[in-house]
Amino acid sequence: LDGRTGEIMVSEDLEPGVLPPVHADGRVFRHADGREHFSVGTTAYAWIHQSDELLEQTFTTLKGPGAAFNKLRMTIFPKYYWYNRDDPADGRFPYRGSRPGSRDGGAWVFDTRWFDVVWWAKLERLVARLRQQGVVADLILFHPYDHGRWGFDCLGGMNPHSYNTSNDRLYLEYAVARLGAFSNVWWSLANEWDYVRCKSQGLSNGGSPVWDELGETLASEDAHRRPKSIHNGAHLYNHSRAWVSHVSLQGKLSEIPSIVGGRFGVKPVVWDETKYEGNIPLGWGRLRSDEMVDRFWLGLTLGVYVGHGETYLQAGVAQEEQTMWWSKGGSLRGF
Repeated sequence: LDGRTGEIMVSEDLEPGVLPPVHADGRVFRHADGREHFSVGTTAYAWIHQSDELLEQTFTTLKGPGAAFNKLRMTIFPKYYWYNRDDPADGRFPYRGSRPGSRDGGAWVFDTRWFDVVWWAKLERLVARLRQQGVVADLILFHPYDHGRWGFDCLGGMNPHSYNTSNDRLYLEYAVARLGAFSNVWWSLANEWDYVRCKSQGLSNGGSPVWDELGETLASEDAHRRPKSIHNGAHLYNHSRAWVSHVSLQGKLSEIPSIVGGRFGVKPVVWDETKYEGNIPLGWGRLRSDEMVDRFWLGLTLGVYVGHGETYLQAGVAQEEQTMWWSKGGSLRGF
């Protein structure tokens, strides 16, 4: 940068319609201007890795007639899981990589010190469009749905006893530097944090050394102090840690009263997963529409924000070609 100059324009107000930053204020969320932010989220984990056509359908759904959602949970890394076992549609990843044995079904090989700036620029554009539509991008930084396909869940090796966090920390530094200034960004350190086995050293019902370190890294890099959480599988994280701004829950209905009552301090509680509305054969994705509505009413009476998800099968469509909102975005079928 030696000898380079430039200009920065600073204005008092955001562009018309742009979502102001949100922060936790006791048990509620507020915008920077003092207005309360009532979170009504939904989930489309791997939507950013889909075709341009599906990306546009997702934006249309989020701004269509009767659209109610103002937060979208989404993974930065691609997902290899039920109904979604594809590589990204555009062939690009957060890192530069190659597949030397692709003709023989060989594994991807990535340089974890070399980020694909084209891919990250695309993610920036998607986050910016969500901001224009008044939607929070709840960015999930890590998840366990890799199963050796790309290796993004275990950047420091597969052995939890010798796990090295240096690649994870570099990734967090880069992600926050690229995206942290967006006023609509929230950070979710992990989805089902306790199911990422390689990071499970010292796992307890409350935390682990690896996740504690990564949470502190995220907080130290985030100069903008965006909302931060970590989502559970079987074990609740210790949400009383200073870097956690709000509690993100999957299930755990019986524990919600104690959490709202201050078990982890006075923080907002977001019931991000109450199971999903849909008709798949898996128990977590078979809620009827009235049961989904009931979850929202129940959450309201308990004093928590509630999240939505949808997993409807398309008749006559092969499993890996299903375009469920929960995974790939697109269109809602039960809305």
